[in-house]
Amino acid sequence: MDTPFGHLDTKHQKNLIKSLPEIPSQVIVLATDRDFPPHLLNIVQPHIAGTLNIRRLGATEDTSVVEEEK
Repeated sequence: MDTPFGHLDTKHQKNLIKSLPEIPSQVIVLATDRDFPPHLLNIVQPHIAGTLNIRRLGATEDTSVVEEEK
């Protein structure tokens, strides 16, 4: 799922988050911190196997690093 929360209101964001653990297969969600704020992340956190963060190195979009969240 690529940024599925961006244009939803808070009620629909929360409903979507609550439904993710009910999907009978693995789900990979690509989202920015604005699309997936902490209050939504906390709801699904117990069901997350891992989180990766992509961080830009410097001012350009050409260089970035992927970090595993601990």
